[in-house]
Amino acid sequence: MEKLSCKVIWVVCCFLQSTTALAQQPVKRHILALYSASQQQNPKVTRIHQNVEMVLNHLGCIVEYHDIDSGVPTAATMAKYRGIISWFEGNDFPAKELFMCWLPQPIHDGKKYVHLGSLTGFQPDGEKITKEISAAFFKTLGLRCEDDLWEDNPAKIVVAEKKPDLVEFERTLENELSYYTLV
Repeated sequence: MEKLSCKVIWVVCCFLQSTTALAQQPVKRHILALYSASQQQNPKVTRIHQNVEMVLNHLGCIVEYHDIDSGVPTAATMAKYRGIISWFEGNDFPAKELFMCWLPQPIHDGKKYVHLGSLTGFQPDGEKITKEISAAFFKTLGLRCEDDLWEDNPAKIVVAEKKPDLVEFERTLENELSYYTLV
């Protein structure tokens, strides 16, 4: 748990760091926390509330929750936010396509974004998530997803590199990875 807390604090500190704020301008303190009511009915049971909000509050931020299943915030609503954070319970939720199409705009407008958890599930699914939507989403995050390069046989997965201070403090990764997608 201590290692998770250190990682969360580091991510949050990087998230809050800003080089564009001038001393004469008020610092935006509001953070938009996205969750899916289809996964967590109440913001108080989200991983953001349970693991991250206290750190953000300690750093002077005000966390406000928004159910992404009810639609995306407007540009006018987004004006007060310093950044956006999301940590979904798996990436299968009703508004996933809407979220993926909306997110590039606030990031383009200068909002910081932190996604905690896996990015698996944001690849093309052959139904609603097209290759174009997926590619634009990952490009916004500075990533590229090779959706056709994946493996779901744990015996064939080989860990090419690992950082000992981040993994294997409880058990080895041998045969623990059930699938991977090349991102």
